Amino acid sequence: MPSDVSLHVTRVPLNGSSREELLRMAERVEAAATLLSHAKPNVIAFHCTAVSPFSDVFEGEILRQAAASARCPAIATSQAILADAAALHVRRIALVTPYIEEINQRDAAFFGQHGLECVAEHGPGLLTPAEVFDVSPARWLDLLRSWVPDEAEAVLLGCTAIRVLQLVDAAEALLGRPVLTSNQATGWLLRRQLGIHAPLLGFGRLLSPV
Repeated sequence: MPSDVSLHVTRVPLNGSSREELLRMAERVEAAATLLSHAKPNVIAFHCTAVSPFSDVFEGEILRQAAASARCPAIATSQAILADAAALHVRRIALVTPYIEEINQRDAAFFGQHGLECVAEHGPGLLTPAEVFDVSPARWLDLLRSWVPDEAEAVLLGCTAIRVLQLVDAAEALLGRPVLTSNQATGWLLRRQLGIHAPLLGFGRLLSPV
């Protein structure tokens, strides 16, 4: 974000990848958004890649609660990913996540329903945020180097907890195609919501188009 934009953050508890734990996370959205409302934000983001894709109806209810509680427009990470892919004119992606197979398949189906085809998906099946955070950026880059298929027009590194934002430029140079991450994508859409269109170097062609 530019220096004149303040970013206010809170979190909702999550310590696993089961369906029950993910759905329970969404139950805390109203309270978390109410906390953020004290800062009088211009826009709020529900920042989780794995929860919104349960369904459009489910995502819509999360955003309705967040917007009402924070008293401002609300976006979701899944919306940001779809908007970013459209901005890059990308229709086929390779989905790389830390998730278990069930979450990968649900995410791929959700994006496919919105016109973004996942030609392949891969995840090492990590279960907790601590396990996810322990994977180094270099390990994610090695995974991209060995796994991304040629037919993918872009790569999505899906998950807000993985440490990949700093490797986007290197990954794009390695693969010769756009690389999206959950954090970079959400940041891009938040900037657009705030009317910020200036390019930002160091985070891939999405934020610094050529």
